[in-house]
Amino acid sequence: MTKPADALPNRVRLFRKARGMTLEQVALEIDCSIPQLSDLELGRRQLHLDWLRKIARVLGVRPADLLLESDGAPTLQEIALIDRFRAATPAQREQILRMAEVLAPAAPPSGAA
Repeated sequence: MTKPADALPNRVRLFRKARGMTLEQVALEIDCSIPQLSDLELGRRQLHLDWLRKIARVLGVRPADLLLESDGAPTLQEIALIDRFRAATPAQREQILRMAEVLAPAAPPSGAA
């Protein structure tokens, strides 16, 4: 029986499934066994930085994206926004930044009068 996404210790399975990849496909790409990858996804094995880097490369995300939001990882909405920003042309990026400044102005630095 699989755990719900919010009960998993990381977001490896979430991104793997979102990319339409099987355990076998990812395991082959990162040179590990299927049970080993499953254990990483389920938190039965420590997901250290080397694993994060290998898995993130295959899934097309940053290593930090595989962590839980409670551990400081960006939300899925933030990741989607970043992906769209990265896919934009330089002119589109400028427009996005101008629009963001209008919609959500940066707060003045603390202590500024």
